[in-house]
Amino acid sequence: MQIWNIHLLEGLILAFLRTGTAIALIPAFGHRSVPVQTKVGIAAVLAMVMSPIAAGNMQNIPAGVMPALIAATSEIAVGLVFGLVTMLIAMAAEWAGSIIGMQMGFGFVQILDPEQHQQIPMIGQLQGS
Repeated sequence: MQIWNIHLLEGLILAFLRTGTAIALIPAFGHRSVPVQTKVGIAAVLAMVMSPIAAGNMQNIPAGVMPALIAATSEIAVGLVFGLVTMLIAMAAEWAGSIIGMQMGFGFVQILDPEQHQQIPMIGQLQGS
C-alpha cells in the first residue's frame, strides 16, 4: 500500500498555499504579534487535513509546469479572497461597535488598537474582537 503519491503531494502543496495565504490575512492570525512559525504551523496542519480532499481533484489537472502554476495562482487567489473577506467582516463588526459606542455615549472613551495603531471607541474594540 502506497501512502504518498504525487497527487497527494500536489494537493498538500496547493492546500498549503491556500491556507497559508488565508492565515496571513485573517485578523486573529495576521497580526505582527503572532510569530511566523505559528502561522506556518497552523497553515501546515490545515493543509494536511485538506490535502486528501485536494488530492482527489488533482487527477484532473494535466502534468506540466503551466498547469501547476495556474493551479498555484488560483489557490493563492482563493486564499486571498477568503482572508480579505474575513478581514472585511471583522472590520465591519468593529465599525458597528464604534457606532454603538457613539450612540451609548462612550464616544469619548478611547482605547488604543494595537493592530491598526490608532484609537477607537471602547465598544468598537469589544464588538470587533
